[in-house]
Amino acid sequence: MPRSSIEDPLKNSNFLVEVDGFAKAGCTEVTGLSRKTEVIKYREGGDNAQPRLSAGTTDFDPIVIKRGILPATQNGVDDFRLWLQQVHNVQAVRAQSKDYRRDLDIRVPNRDGSTGALYRIYNAWPSDWKGGDLNAMNNDTWIEELTLQNEGVERVL
Repeated sequence: MPRSSIEDPLKNSNFLVEVDGFAKAGCTEVTGLSRKTEVIKYREGGDNAQPRLSAGTTDFDPIVIKRGILPATQNGVDDFRLWLQQVHNVQAVRAQSKDYRRDLDIRVPNRDGSTGALYRIYNAWPSDWKGGDLNAMNNDTWIEELTLQNEGVERVL
């Protein structure tokens, strides 16, 4: 078999994730690019016929990034796992450090390879990681899944 069909987890990666300062990854799937603002109903004095509506707090869904498992890069560990380890270390010492939060960009390419859309994610940090299923009977690329909590999503381009 050609090498690309066996070892290239990026062959189906259509989205580029650029993490603040340390990682770039091609991803096969990105979900959760959404936000929802709470609707607050209230009544004004003397006008009880219908409620008025006002904007409340805005919540951002967790973003899930799926990508092919990559070979290790630094001391046997890739950048996403280093980031996960930072979060784990913060939890272990109960520190309130913001060092583990990162801004990231998700680029959606046009057919010619130029950037068609760009989403910026603010103060993201990984809360979950899932490795793909290990099954010797199929020849699919091993896909890992990273769930990112965040404090804002904005379409920049």
